[in-house]
Amino acid sequence: MYQEHYHYNYPKPAVVKDLPSPPILNQGQCGVSKNDQSQQIVGGKDAPANAWPWQVFLSISGSLCGGVIINSEWIMTAGHCLRSNEAVVYYGNNNYYKAKTVRTKAVFKNTQASADMVLFKLSSPLTFTDSVQPICLPEGNIWDASPCFVTGWGATDLLMQKSDHILQQLRVRLMNQTMCIAYNSFYGIIDLDGQYFCVTSAGHSGAYYGDSGGPLSCMSNGRYYLVGVLTHILFFDGDHISFAVSVPKNIQWITDTIRRHS
Repeated sequence: MYQEHYHYNYPKPAVVKDLPSPPILNQGQCGVSKNDQSQQIVGGKDAPANAWPWQVFLSISGSLCGGVIINSEWIMTAGHCLRSNEAVVYYGNNNYYKAKTVRTKAVFKNTQASADMVLFKLSSPLTFTDSVQPICLPEGNIWDASPCFVTGWGATDLLMQKSDHILQQLRVRLMNQTMCIAYNSFYGIIDLDGQYFCVTSAGHSGAYYGDSGGPLSCMSNGRYYLVGVLTHILFFDGDHISFAVSVPKNIQWITDTIRRHS
């Protein structure tokens, strides 16, 4: 995660609206974090222990990406990370050198053209502890998502010469959807239905290479929800913009796929 460190009085994030209400797959105490919500440092910094227990790290045939625990048998990551139908998942520790590992046994790709996300089914289920928990899937119709964070073990400098073995976290805000659609056009991505969220932070910090597939985690009513999956980045006129494919827009595919193959 590319980092510039300083304090910043953060503006209120955008409201995430019109979330669909399909049958949910949330398990028990989903979305519970030990993170200190009073902190206002928005440059990337070491994440506290057990702050993001749904964050995982995936090795997929040489491709290194983030990922997120949906439930005890399912992991989600970005579709462009998919180099093979099998992956090794590192989980349960902010230091990936100390993480446990589990292999996957099946993969399911969202075939919608702009939906850059895949689901991996694990070869054996995870046991939930303080350091291993699922994030909540979105439910309800309208909620004000605040605060929002991106997390990952990706590159921490622009030349991609450094990364950190300790999970990094960065507080972000959601960009206006009209602006997000305009920025996506620079990639040739036509996103008229709001398939992506754009997030920004102070000091040009943001998600970077290796952070793809990690969660955009936003809080509502004391729990974190998976609002998006990190997918690509853009440097534009001095701004660092991270893009996350929308989970609310794809919640039906997620729930249908998991139920069909569980």
